[in-house]
Parts: sequence; structure tokens; C-alpha cells
Amino acid sequence: LDSFRYFYLWASLPGPSDGQVTQVDVDGDDVILSGASRSTKAVAICAIIVPKFCIVVFVWWLGSRWLVATTSLQDLLLNAMALAFITELDEMIFMCLIPDDIKAMVQTFKIASPPVIVRSQQAGLTHEHAELLTFIDIRDRRLAFMIGRMAVTTAVVVGFP
Repeated sequence: LDSFRYFYLWASLPGPSDGQVTQVDVDGDDVILSGASRSTKAVAICAIIVPKFCIVVFVWWLGSRWLVATTSLQDLLLNAMALAFITELDEMIFMCLIPDDIKAMVQTFKIASPPVIVRSQQAGLTHEHAELLTFIDIRDRRLAFMIGRMAVTTAVVVGFP
């Protein structure tokens, strides 16, 4: 889910206003990327987001098939722990090998959120209607995400390619 959010943030960045490759704003200790050219977005998406998404999908697919193939409860628990270790290995390496000052610097880098356009303002709805519309949108997104996740899990378990 983080990969989709990261992709959305990169794709929705506006172009820099001053003709530069990127536009960076400083807000206190935070460095906020508020604009990027199309070539910068393409490089970030192709070099970071697409490989990360492919690795996540492959590990999820292979790990779920591996867990489904286990025969005993004890092996299932051990395999689940091994899979959790594999998925968290990159974060553990980062936490152990990167110096604290670099970790603190990485935490200060942020991508600006896109401006939110409230559909209720465009449609001229009242405040009560706007809250209901927002609740329905959030509920529908969660429901669609849950249905999609169940469908993909079913396809992996059944063995569809």
C-alpha cells in the first residue's frame, strides 16, 4: 500500500515553477520536494517504485504459495516467521548499518502532498452532505481494496497464473 501512495505522491507533483529539475522547500527541519520535472518523475518511478512493486508482488506471490504448501501447523508457523524475517530484512539492515545522523537526515526528506480538491465545494453541497460524501468515498475505497485483495489471494491459493 505504501508503494501505491508513493507512486501517487510522485505522479501528482506539479512541475517546478522556476524551470528547474526539482523544486525544494525548507520548512523548519524538513526538506519538502514540492515540484519535479517529468523526467525526474519518470526516473523516480522507473528506478524506485516499479522495482519495489515487482519485488513486493513476487515475494507476496511466492511466500503465499510457500505457506499454502506447508503440511503441518508447526511448519506453517516456522515458515511464516521466516517469511516475516525476509520481508523485514531490508529495514533491519538499514537500522543496523546506517549511521544515526544519516537516518535522521532521511527522516527530514518529504514529498509534498497534492492539493486536495473537495468535490463538495465544486458541487455546492452543504457541510453535512460533504461529510457524508467523504465517508462514502472512504468506505468505497476500503471495500474495493478488500475485494481486490481477496480476489488476488484467492487466485494465488487456487493457482491461477
